[in-house]
Amino acid sequence: MSDVVLLLVAALVAYVPGLAVLAALRVGSPVVAVAVAPPLTVATCGLTAVVAAVGGFGYGPVPVLVVVVLLLVVACLRGYRARRRRLASLSWKYTPPPAERRRDRTEAVPVAVGLAMTVVALGYGLWGWLRGLAGLATVPQEHDMIIHAMQTAYIARSGRAAPWELVPADVLTGGPVSFYPSGFHLLAGLTAQLDGLEVVRALNAMTVVVLVGTMISGTAALAVVAARRVGLGRGAAMLAAGVAALVIAGMYRPVYQLTHDGGILGQAAAFAMVPGAVAALVALPGRRMAYGVAAGIATAGAVWVHPSVAVSISLTTFFWGVGELLTRYGRQRLRGLLKPLAVAVGTAAVLLVPAVGPGLGATGRTGAFPPDSGPVDFGTALERVLALPYTGWLDPDNLAYQRSAAILAGIGVVALLVRWRGLGPVVAWLFWVVILIGAWLSPGTGYEAIVTGFFYNAMLRTWSHTSMLVPVLAGLGVVLVGALLARIASRLPGWAVVTAVAAGVFTLYAVEPARNYATMNEEAVATRYSTPDFVRVGPDDQAAIAWLADRVRPGERVFNSPNDGSTYLYVERGVPVVNVYTLGLPGVPYSYELLEHFNTYPTDPAVRRQLEDLDVAWVYVDESAPGIGSNGSPDGWAGSAGFSLAPGLADLDGLPGLDLRFRSGTVSVYSLDLGRVVPTA
Repeated sequence: MSDVVLLLVAALVAYVPGLAVLAALRVGSPVVAVAVAPPLTVATCGLTAVVAAVGGFGYGPVPVLVVVVLLLVVACLRGYRARRRRLASLSWKYTPPPAERRRDRTEAVPVAVGLAMTVVALGYGLWGWLRGLAGLATVPQEHDMIIHAMQTAYIARSGRAAPWELVPADVLTGGPVSFYPSGFHLLAGLTAQLDGLEVVRALNAMTVVVLVGTMISGTAALAVVAARRVGLGRGAAMLAAGVAALVIAGMYRPVYQLTHDGGILGQAAAFAMVPGAVAALVALPGRRMAYGVAAGIATAGAVWVHPSVAVSISLTTFFWGVGELLTRYGRQRLRGLLKPLAVAVGTAAVLLVPAVGPGLGATGRTGAFPPDSGPVDFGTALERVLALPYTGWLDPDNLAYQRSAAILAGIGVVALLVRWRGLGPVVAWLFWVVILIGAWLSPGTGYEAIVTGFFYNAMLRTWSHTSMLVPVLAGLGVVLVGALLARIASRLPGWAVVTAVAAGVFTLYAVEPARNYATMNEEAVATRYSTPDFVRVGPDDQAAIAWLADRVRPGERVFNSPNDGSTYLYVERGVPVVNVYTLGLPGVPYSYELLEHFNTYPTDPAVRRQLEDLDVAWVYVDESAPGIGSNGSPDGWAGSAGFSLAPGLADLDGLPGLDLRFRSGTVSVYSLDLGRVVPTA
């Protein structure tokens, strides 16, 4: 199918199951629906995968479709009963008074303008990704995309997708398993199954849908909720959403930096779901219990994608609530929070037992990672937190900033403080500012470490939190300034003044800052996809894959280093490789021992035994693979200096039983016959 059709398929996969859940719960709020549908879909697909694993059948389109149909049947039955009860209780038809009808008409224009602004913002987000990709079939080159492609391929090819089945060290047997969060891969794998196992295309399509569509729609929804808390009407709230959507579409963090500086797709996808989950939780006061269930399922879905966002969602929501408590109106609103919030927390807790239970043993490892940045002075820390610099591999000289977004957010903070109402986003943002300043001053060792440890002590990950709140503050600032001008120009209709101000600022921002930000984002994507700064999977790899794929017999495996293009033997052709993760998997000794010692097999009987047990008949080597860091390798086997070529794959020519069969550029394929090896030890 074409790229456009595949994107539509990916969007349906990401949204339809979640919308079916909302329909079954009779949660009719469009804001909630847009915000939480994708994480609801993750939770739905995750539970389907759990049932499939327990029931002994494969995860795929048919089981998911059955679940969706059942949810829609429940929705229809509940809707029919509700309609009958409503008709039985009404003896007259309600006619809104003239004032209410006029208010609805005046709200219609800003609502429509806000929706149009959000659609335009979506176009800006798609610009960066689609132009940077230059086609959905483009192979990603960044490091962590290796495991994301392998995980997607394994789900699509095997139908195994329960948390305790992922990620397998051996794709032939499905074990042993080292837990890896795979909520995003449930959707990408399902899309690949619908696209004839075109794994790369499906992975890229779902990446675009989640990192653009979910991030923008969730942020817009959070802006609507925040605006309503300030006391703004529906029209003004949608205008704030439109501005927020455009700002987040251009923000370098979280999604662009995470994917550019490490291919950290799981974390980026989970962060894309955080605004929507927070919006659902913040909107709970006074809602029915069904809304609490929906918010809980959505939270579980986001955490299913990456467990660390449990911290992101809970802390952001908590400090948002602290901000609400500072004003009388906010305290009144929070009185209706306890019951639906308890339902949400309980629902999320139950669903997360199968989702993250298998990975609880890994929680201690995240906090043990060394920081990825050094300490700086207070002035530099403040600038990096507030001025929104790019930095990282895209801007190593620290020359580019997103100052326009920072200025709009600053206006929003001032406007909310002056109004002294709806202070939730200000307090939540200030909390993350304090954490980030601490992380810059004393990375991994100061007061902030209790939070940053959940994010591998990585500034790359932690820095994203303020960027998720900046667009909301920017949208509120623009609309509140418009409301102030409307009071000054009291002879003009207030809704018209606010709409004109918001549309004017939106247009100016779209013409200059947003266009520049989109260009930078396009570069960030392109330098890891279509015009990469380095090549991990190139033409030589494709030639080797094409030559080898049909020569591997059933049961045989290819020994490899995942740091090169070898894993695409499995991703593209289903050929089993020995190693699926560049540094090996914790708890699976052969996955890293062979990377270190493979070339000692002529003299080491333990290595020969491992190779025989795995039925290794082929060896794939690229002598010029990109360099990678090695901190955190299992048992510390790789040290901290990093490597390009795994030590065990060096100097292979001339080893007994190993014959060069194919070479293209720096990529070589050897056949291995251990029967020809004369033991020397």
